[in-house]
Amino acid sequence: MKQKAQSRLRAFAGACLLGAAVLHHPANAGMVSTEDASGAAPAREQIDTFLARPEVAKQLQDLGVPPEEARARADAMTDEEIRHVAGQLGALPAGGALSNYELLLVLLLIVILAVVL
Repeated sequence: MKQKAQSRLRAFAGACLLGAAVLHHPANAGMVSTEDASGAAPAREQIDTFLARPEVAKQLQDLGVPPEEARARADAMTDEEIRHVAGQLGALPAGGALSNYELLLVLLLIVILAVVL
């Protein structure tokens, strides 16, 4: 009985060792850039695309900031600042969107015109 248990234990240990040898995968290591590790690369691309738009460059010029200087400032920002600014860009309303005040004003004008005419 004792020999039978030892033989099963040896068979189980052998199967475990064989399984570990067959299922072993070698490690794979490679260089990762800081931008890839921090996840700020897409946010930087979003800001670069935004700054490259002609209407943004014109508005910057009107405000007295050369577009090249704005790009240099964006390049000097930390990854946390870049993510924060990119998040704010996504939250801004698109052109042509009316605020609640403007919508109320338009509706009020329509009602006044309907009453007068």
